[in-house]
Amino acid sequence: MFKNIVLELINLVIIAFVLVTLKTISPLPVVVPEADSYSIDLTSKIVAEPIEKQLEERVLININLATIDELVKIKGIGEKTANNIIEYRKNHGRFKTIDDLLAVKGIGERKLAAIRPYIYLDNGKNSP
Repeated sequence: MFKNIVLELINLVIIAFVLVTLKTISPLPVVVPEADSYSIDLTSKIVAEPIEKQLEERVLININLATIDELVKIKGIGEKTANNIIEYRKNHGRFKTIDDLLAVKGIGERKLAAIRPYIYLDNGKNSP
C-alpha cells in the first residue's frame, strides 16, 4: 500500500515536471498538411495567420551580402538606413560582428536590438 502511494507520487512529480518543461519551451510553427496555408504551434493553438506571412517575417538577412531591397524588408530599416549600411560596407568592408552596425549612421542601440532577430553575419565561406 505505502509502495503504491510512493509510486503514485513519483508519477505525479514526473508529470508535473514534464508539463512545466513543455510550458517553458517556445512553441515552433508546424505546417498542417490538410491546410498548408495555415500553421499550428506545439501548444495546439490554431494560428490564423498564413504560414507564408509568418515565415516572411522570420527570414534572416545576411547584412554582409544584402541588397537595399533586402534590407528594407527588415522591420525598422528604411531606404536611408539601408543605403547607410551598404555605404558603410563599401567603405569599411564586411561587418565582423552584429554590433559593428552601431557604427552605421541611423542605427543605435534600440534599433539594433529591434533588428537583431532578423539579421545574421556570414562567415565568408559561401560568399564571393
